[in-house]
Amino acid sequence: MPRGVLSIVAPVYNEETLVEEFIERVLAAARVSDVSEFELILVNDGSRDRSGDLILEKVAEHPNALRLVEFSRNFGQQAAFHAGLSFAQGDFVVTLDSDLQDPPELIPKLVEKMRDGFDIVYAKRVPVGGGNFGASGHTGLKSLGAYLFHLLMSRRRHAPIPRDVGEYRCMRRDMVQHLLNFSEYMIFLPGLVASLGFAVGTVDYVRQRRANRPQASVWTLAMRAFDALTTFSVLPLNFILGATLAAWLFPFAVSLWMIVDVVALGKRPSTIALASLAALIMWCVTLTAIGIMAHYLGRMFLEIKSRPRYFIKRTVGAGVVEAARKWTTSGTS
Repeated sequence: MPRGVLSIVAPVYNEETLVEEFIERVLAAARVSDVSEFELILVNDGSRDRSGDLILEKVAEHPNALRLVEFSRNFGQQAAFHAGLSFAQGDFVVTLDSDLQDPPELIPKLVEKMRDGFDIVYAKRVPVGGGNFGASGHTGLKSLGAYLFHLLMSRRRHAPIPRDVGEYRCMRRDMVQHLLNFSEYMIFLPGLVASLGFAVGTVDYVRQRRANRPQASVWTLAMRAFDALTTFSVLPLNFILGATLAAWLFPFAVSLWMIVDVVALGKRPSTIALASLAALIMWCVTLTAIGIMAHYLGRMFLEIKSRPRYFIKRTVGAGVVEAARKWTTSGTS
């Protein structure tokens, strides 16, 4: 143990400058892993560059170890991971991004860690020079935002997500099946994995900075974090409740000031000015609450329609498990 078959799943979106190196490094890492066979499943998430063509060339070179799953358009990272998991048939399944921020060379260590009886093994990011803000691989405001996001998600009361972990993990086959049984349309896999429970281990590594392609903007990362929070947490609703309660401190303080002013100085404050200011504060709080509630209602709207999470344009490559089955069938016929 582990031995068995290893499936590796990675989404690809506009990675033509890195995808060939990524494939070669993953295959090299899989070869030295303690498994009998392995397969790499790449999900082309509607790339607009030559990523799909480059993957096809690699599939021709490694037909039994590499499979391409191609979406009809861009459906997003989480949908791509889900599609890859639905095709993975290994006893152990590793998921990671294809931008080489997460080094594929860690795969053997993740598989080896399964020997200790864990059901899920996370690759945990650690900062290079110490401190709290360097583990994400980002710098500046992005690094601070990533730190705050992981801090919030790790403080959830039910099924907290371990600090400084992302999509890089190794799971047993039954864990993958549990994930595929979740029916919601808007999925956030780190949250779903954390909700499973079971035995969890970690392997530390240093995440690299993204190279050879534009980094995601602060706004894009912020919206991803907001989607994650509202998909798998009611924290924003609790925040609005706290903000609404805090807003009452202002009229309370103003009321005390009015009483002191009237009793001690005999002055009467402008009622119109005070009422207008209080109304403005409550109006802002109400608008904020309505905005976040609308976001949740929008998600409920998507869930109720029960639409498919993605559409697959084509698949190329059988993968090692299906290839073995075909060989066995032809050999026994």
